[in-house]
Amino acid sequence: MKNTTSQCVGKFQSIHTGSNPVSVTNLKLNVMNYKNYDYKKAKTTIKDYLANPAFGELIEASLGMKEDLGWTTETIWYMGKFAIRLAKNTKIAGINKSYWATPILSLRILNPMQLEEFVVEVPCYFETEE
Repeated sequence: MKNTTSQCVGKFQSIHTGSNPVSVTNLKLNVMNYKNYDYKKAKTTIKDYLANPAFGELIEASLGMKEDLGWTTETIWYMGKFAIRLAKNTKIAGINKSYWATPILSLRILNPMQLEEFVVEVPCYFETEE
C-alpha cells in the first residue's frame, strides 16, 4: 500500500493511504523540542544532598550537556557556596537549552572512608516546544 501526502494548506493536511483518506488537524510545522536547564532542580538537588550527605562530602557541582561535556560544562557550586547565580535566563557556557543534547547536573563527591572521589550525574532539564 503506497502512502502519499497532499499539500499542506493552513493547519490542515490529508494523508491518503490507499483509498482511505485520513485528516490531520492542527499540524505544527518546524516545531522543535528543546531540553532546557532546570535550575530549580539543580539547586534543590544540591541543597538536598548537603542536608543528607549519605555518600560523602560534596566538593563541586556543575551543569553541562551530557553529549558535549568538554565544551558545555560550568561549575555552579564549589567550596560550600554557589559559584554563579542560577536564574531563568542564565546561560551555562553560553547556552541554556538544546534540541539534541541532555542537560545534566554532575556532583563530584569525596568519600572520606575510602579517600576517593566519584561523580554522580543527574538529568536536569524540562522540555519545551519552540
